[in-house]
Amino acid sequence: MNAVREVGLSSIVVQNREPLSADLDGGVLLMSAEKGRFFGLDAVGGEVWRRLEVPARVSDLCAGLAADYDGPPDAITQDVLALLGRMAERELIEILA
Repeated sequence: MNAVREVGLSSIVVQNREPLSADLDGGVLLMSAEKGRFFGLDAVGGEVWRRLEVPARVSDLCAGLAADYDGPPDAITQDVLALLGRMAERELIEILA
């Protein structure tokens, strides 16, 4: 497995086009046919996935989510960074910069 770059607020990320995705009751199920793995996202995680259809700077992604969801912006940022880190480890997203 290749070393995964760390996702930070200045990173630009986008969906990896390899996993198949299906909407499920607001959430999203991702399946990597190549690796034979599944990854489930709740409604907020599914929203993050949908917003990554086009490249996005992580700080902008967090600001947009904080504007749309109730919650402390710092907590939203921490949660998004943790989610993106897990997604990067599983090669579900690409870190462009």
